[in-house]
Amino acid sequence: MMGMGLVKGGKRRVVMVMVVMLVTISMMQSVSGVLHKLGGNRYQGWRSNYNYTQWSMNEHFIVGDWLYFGYERSLFNVLQVNQSGYENCITENPIKNVTGGAGRDVFQLLRPITYYFTTSEGTYCQNGMKVAIPVVNAPPTPTPSKSTANDDHSV
Repeated sequence: MMGMGLVKGGKRRVVMVMVVMLVTISMMQSVSGVLHKLGGNRYQGWRSNYNYTQWSMNEHFIVGDWLYFGYERSLFNVLQVNQSGYENCITENPIKNVTGGAGRDVFQLLRPITYYFTTSEGTYCQNGMKVAIPVVNAPPTPTPSKSTANDDHSV
């Protein structure tokens, strides 16, 4: 009798482990996204004299994607600002200071909005060192359509 209880309990544990694994995998897939290297360069993507508008127009940003800012930490920083701050290079009271330690910073795009980034160092923002990132929701996954072969009622 005691052996039967252990077998049933073991089966429940296996089922629970499998459920937890499936939930974890599905969560990982929903939070993972594409890593966009700003400016297309891993180490010096966030730099002066670069057309970030052109770069962002050639990318497609979806909720859950990531931005990677690689830059010279002694020269620049990365600030998330609002649209007015972006347009007028106003960097006081940013939404978020993305700047981390070594100039290798990531930022996850969590909502379907336009994110704005710039630097507060020198006159780099006024000279174009800023980027607008338009983010959209992922398109819905297509559902399999029913075959119309069985619906043909012609004689």
